[in-house]
Amino acid sequence: NYEQVIIDLENAGFAEITTKKNKDLVTGFITKDGSVKKVSINGDSDFEEGDMFPEEAAVVVTYHTFEDKD
Repeated sequence: NYEQVIIDLENAGFAEITTKKNKDLVTGFITKDGSVKKVSINGDSDFEEGDMFPEEAAVVVTYHTFEDKD
């Protein structure tokens, strides 16, 4: 869940964390609402455990959700 990822990133020292909705869900059976699609740090989403980034790096957590209903 994206909320847990945000908590983990904050615990790692990151302060500039934003979220982005990917409104692509229809039923939510296969991919759950709030599941993480991508995490990018300073625009880079190709990183591995152990990679180092400055604490002030811009982090964007993109997650799956349903289209807003009017």
